[in-house]
Amino acid sequence: SILSRGLIGQVQSRLLPITRNYGSKAWLWSSGRRINALSPLVSRNGATYGTHQHMAMTVAPAASSTKITGPEWDNTDEYTSINCAGISEDLGKVEQLIKEIANLSTKIDLQNLDSIEIDVLVACTNQANEAQTLLQNVGVFANCEISTDGSNREALSLASTVRSRASQLTQAYQPVTQALTLLPDAAIDRYLGALPDESFAVRHQRRLRDLALSLPEEQLATALS
Repeated sequence: SILSRGLIGQVQSRLLPITRNYGSKAWLWSSGRRINALSPLVSRNGATYGTHQHMAMTVAPAASSTKITGPEWDNTDEYTSINCAGISEDLGKVEQLIKEIANLSTKIDLQNLDSIEIDVLVACTNQANEAQTLLQNVGVFANCEISTDGSNREALSLASTVRSRASQLTQAYQPVTQALTLLPDAAIDRYLGALPDESFAVRHQRRLRDLALSLPEEQLATALS
């Protein structure tokens, strides 16, 4: 499922997920990362290839008082500031989606797989995808702020909130994860007929069904992670 492949691994765990297309607001999640690693190329034994000219040792220059600045970001098209109303609205929407998923999940009886309605699984997955997208955008925005000022308490608090919501979302969605692992192939084919984009993750997850924990064990492991 989307959370097994991993919401915790994407949002809660360092907020560095595998990028997927989650719609109009997902640009920030995929674009709000920056790699700027420029390293000198050092040849073997400290010498230029094909010669015997070794590198000379030099005295390090005195420490400069010049202030080192980090990367700069302009994510105002998504959120105007770390405490803007848009972030509060998105987190509020996530909370509502988690409640809706939890309510729908009560209809999933893992002891009676034949009773599970595919429409319920599809609805939960769609809601989880929406919640995950919102969490990812807020999480990346917070991390961009932290990357420019590691002491920014508001940004650090926001990142912590995102991880907490991610854990709650994963726990609420866990019955769906279990159902998608245990259901017979015919039921899974109906599910994937409605959500073909989930095919790779679900089929990979089902190959690991023998390693799955019980629902209470999975939820406990998520809560403690």
